[in-house]
Amino acid sequence: MGRKSKLRQQRKQSASVALQNPLTQQSLTGENNVITANLVLKTSKSTPLNWRDLIACTDSELSGFDIAALNLACAAGLPGTSQLDIQSCLRTLDSWAKQIAKATKRCQWFRQNPQKYKGSFNLFRVHVMISVLSVRFGFRYKPEMIYYNENKETFFRAEELFIHGLIEDKGGCCSSMPVLFIAVGRRLGYPLKLVRAYSHYFVRWDSPQERFNIELSNSDGFNNYTDDHYRSWPEPISPEQERDYCLLSSLSPSRELASFLFERASVWHCVADYRQAVDALIWASVLEPDNLFYNSMILKEFRKWNNYLRILMPDLQPEIRYRIPPECRYPADKVSAEVEREYVCLDLLQDLVTAPSHQEMWQRLRSAKPGSWPRGVPRTIIMKLNKSQK
Repeated sequence: MGRKSKLRQQRKQSASVALQNPLTQQSLTGENNVITANLVLKTSKSTPLNWRDLIACTDSELSGFDIAALNLACAAGLPGTSQLDIQSCLRTLDSWAKQIAKATKRCQWFRQNPQKYKGSFNLFRVHVMISVLSVRFGFRYKPEMIYYNENKETFFRAEELFIHGLIEDKGGCCSSMPVLFIAVGRRLGYPLKLVRAYSHYFVRWDSPQERFNIELSNSDGFNNYTDDHYRSWPEPISPEQERDYCLLSSLSPSRELASFLFERASVWHCVADYRQAVDALIWASVLEPDNLFYNSMILKEFRKWNNYLRILMPDLQPEIRYRIPPECRYPADKVSAEVEREYVCLDLLQDLVTAPSHQEMWQRLRSAKPGSWPRGVPRTIIMKLNKSQK
């Protein structure tokens, strides 16, 4: 079965789960308000997704998938995720959403003090949701993540950057907490969007009737800061950065997926797997071509990858030439020929440097006497890209 056929089947499975759900249309009554919690369970019974299948989807197609499933699909295969059970994680979120729906229906906070919620029933629902997630399910910011600049190895582990760490009660950070909150909220029918600030994510309630931000990375609960707050926190951003890095705008499904691929690249970077890191970054740029941040990160990662490989090579080296076919690994209309060529060259060089079959050659070059060339070692190596490597 082809990728497109599998994705269509998974969307049909998602739709059938929603139609069979007995918990739809629960009326929640407040003072002069009636709200409806539509519990939409999208992917609990569908097969796990593969992020490489998803990158070819349109925004309309991606909107048919649970944001939690997209996030976990980008976590799958990363270091430390060998025991990741995506279906179990999605079932847990389904259960949490059901309990939050019941708690919201029972809660009388809004009736007793509507001014506390600025007269907004939706703000009240967010309060209830955060309270239940925090008290019952351990939804919290991991304390050591506050000091990630001093401890980057901890910060770039998959369990902090993706939502399974929160589901497993290990705590999270601003990369994972907003995504989990949105995943649960969308199950309740809440119009929640993921939003980027500088080195930070937050949530936005974004409907034609009401719009407010939800900041989750506070020890005292949450705040609903204005957009201007994020123009100076956690780092100041200029109007040019806001435009070029696509900051402070509600993310479309393809931009959400691009953000998850960026987090995937961050984990690979931490373990010095630059091949995987650059690949994820390039696909993020394909999904979000107007975001110049990804392009700058790709160039930085290329330099680190090249430096890493050069460290592994001896001072005495053969001349390496590359023969790159015209066929592209990435979409030519979204990825420049220069980026394509740089990736292919470094990919081939890594195979040459690390393959067991070539280690004897490198050892001879390391052991060669000054001014001499070891016997049996070619002075020129021509690297070609095989079809299986595309």
